[in-house]
Amino acid sequence: MKKQLFIILIIFSIFSCSSKPDKNGTKNKEPKKINKNKTVKTKKPLTSDEVLSEIRAHGQNMPTTDIKEENQQNNTEAFQTKDITILPTEAYTDTDLKVQLPSGFFGEMQWSVNNKLIHGQSSSYLNHEYFKKGDKISFKATGKNSEYRANTIILNRAPRFISNKKDIVINNNEFIYHIKVNDPDNDKFKIEIVMAPEGYNYNPSTKTLSLSFNEINKSEKISFMIQAKDSSGDSSTQQFTIDLKMKKSTEER
Repeated sequence: MKKQLFIILIIFSIFSCSSKPDKNGTKNKEPKKINKNKTVKTKKPLTSDEVLSEIRAHGQNMPTTDIKEENQQNNTEAFQTKDITILPTEAYTDTDLKVQLPSGFFGEMQWSVNNKLIHGQSSSYLNHEYFKKGDKISFKATGKNSEYRANTIILNRAPRFISNKKDIVINNNEFIYHIKVNDPDNDKFKIEIVMAPEGYNYNPSTKTLSLSFNEINKSEKISFMIQAKDSSGDSSTQQFTIDLKMKKSTEER
């Protein structure tokens, strides 16, 4: 009887050890078998924005400011705006304009007059037929990493004298000079006799200056100063002296 009781105790103790829980309070389980045919899924690498989101979500103190500053610096270096010069520096109504861009530049070019785009002008040259006196000309060239800009104003030009003292005619003891003036901008202009001997006569309709020898008091030399002024206030002056003695001797031959 004692022998049978001893065997029963041994069997009970073996059964208790096999069902004893582990340290975590769970019963020992058989190890899982690995299925070699099963594919293992891998996560895609996170983008920089996703990394920053994960950092903020987990409360980690990372140098995100340095990342932002580096991105801003790269953007600044990638695109720059520069001022250039429209040539010639003094532009007039009959002057063709141009700009000099860096060698190898490739991009879009635009010309504007008084802030209005000139369609069809997409090169570094602009013909003078597109503007007039006083117009503001703007140029812009935009490339991949740079933009070039330039501005200029079309200047006014004073009237020009076409005639000179070689055009003076002496006829029957009378001095006659037909004044010829041209304004490059087609502005209206006025002619003023600034200096001349007493007794002269000027006809503004024909722009003729005349003087009788009888009014000269037998002077051998006479001097003139003539001014032509346009509507913008710019003017040109012509001044010369005539030796009547030499002029007479030439006419008598």
